[in-house]
Amino acid sequence: MVHVKNCVFLAYNDQATITMLITRREIFMQHPIIESEIAGFQKSFHDEYTLEEFKEENDEQSYWEIYDCVTKDELHPMAIRKIIGFEHQDLNTYPTTLSRKSIILFEELGLDTFYILSHLKLDFFGSSQNNYPPLEEAHQMLANMVKGHTYKEGFKVSLKDLPGFMETLFWICRCDPTVAEYIFICDVHESLMLFICRYGNIHLTEFGHEKLTVTRLKKHGWKIIEGREHDQFTP
Repeated sequence: MVHVKNCVFLAYNDQATITMLITRREIFMQHPIIESEIAGFQKSFHDEYTLEEFKEENDEQSYWEIYDCVTKDELHPMAIRKIIGFEHQDLNTYPTTLSRKSIILFEELGLDTFYILSHLKLDFFGSSQNNYPPLEEAHQMLANMVKGHTYKEGFKVSLKDLPGFMETLFWICRCDPTVAEYIFICDVHESLMLFICRYGNIHLTEFGHEKLTVTRLKKHGWKIIEGREHDQFTP
């Protein structure tokens, strides 16, 4: 494990991968669109009543640590937003299918490296005592990567390593309500951001111009989700 400028390169089978631990500050400093989007989410969640509760506990600093870019300006770049998904009723096999189908899209767009970070600076491990096996496996995957059981910063992930992350994020977001509601996967070139919701759908934002058109999505078995989302998995 080699430390480089607050990042940690992780090695598996003695071969270093592109997956790194990286601070949120580093991501924001280099990527104004990502910072702007996160700032927008934080502003929508900012609550003066909650802030006052932190102040009453003499812990105001903790509040601002969670809302770490709420004071930043929003850039309002041209953005195309949509929710996409596909038919798949088997919960156990869905995460693998989700990651496989997503990687096909990313490869077609020429994307190869991504950041992963949450809208609020909260622990990826949450505080849930849920011992559901897929969630425990997801936590173990994170623990092996960060060498611990708490982590609030970000990741830089290669396309090759992204499938495992997507499966992990699916189970965390679905099964642990104590983690941040929105955990983003962002292209390092700021062409798109997305998060996986508890139903397994992808909430997608493209910047600049639309590449994931209806035609392209349909070609790969995706559909645009209109109206209210629902859980499609069989018991």
